[in-house]
Amino acid sequence: VDGTQVALVRTPELSAIAGLLAAFFATPVDLLPSERLPVRLLRRRVVAGRSQFDARALLNVASIRLPADAHSMLVLVNVDLYVLREQQYAFGWSTLHDRLGVVGFSRLDPGDGAAPGAAAGRLLRRGLGIAVHEVGHMFGLGHCQHFCCVMNGISDLVELDATPLRLCPLCLRKLHLVTGLDPRARDAALLRSFAALGLDEEARWLGERARHLWREDFAGAPGSV
Repeated sequence: VDGTQVALVRTPELSAIAGLLAAFFATPVDLLPSERLPVRLLRRRVVAGRSQFDARALLNVASIRLPADAHSMLVLVNVDLYVLREQQYAFGWSTLHDRLGVVGFSRLDPGDGAAPGAAAGRLLRRGLGIAVHEVGHMFGLGHCQHFCCVMNGISDLVELDATPLRLCPLCLRKLHLVTGLDPRARDAALLRSFAALGLDEEARWLGERARHLWREDFAGAPGSV
């Protein structure tokens, strides 16, 4: 009716996202039941034939589902998002104080040109990167401007693919202060998660760092010699 495009949106497994977030932030993660998007309650616009939903309006509607005992809630949707009027689109958005964030998967699929295995791996990597970034905001982390970090600002897929799935030393210290996490236990859990998800590059990097920091505890970690 409004001239919008119709396309299949593939998404990573929710259990994979939940498991990685639990290890990354050293915080238990629960999956809530999925619900239909309340389209009629949301502001939206059409840009270049794509129907886009206002991320802030979406979170206002979703806020009634936020459990009282939860630190925060990340909403995962397979629609296109925007936040600011001048934006072409947004991968996600989150609040620093209201315990709410959203990730939209519609822009993350590498498309039919990639081999099936490579496409699934890239989709997973992109989805995890945006999810970690948005949850980082909900733990009080702003955009990092000091090092190459998952909290760097991301405006397109080129920047997203170049962004590491790890915190720089400054942002990791901030997360440590907020959560009181055990850095050694976090490294061990994160290594297991990276390995289980087939994120070999991230596992090698973290394994090498953990081997230097914790030595004998990580002697057999990926990247060790």
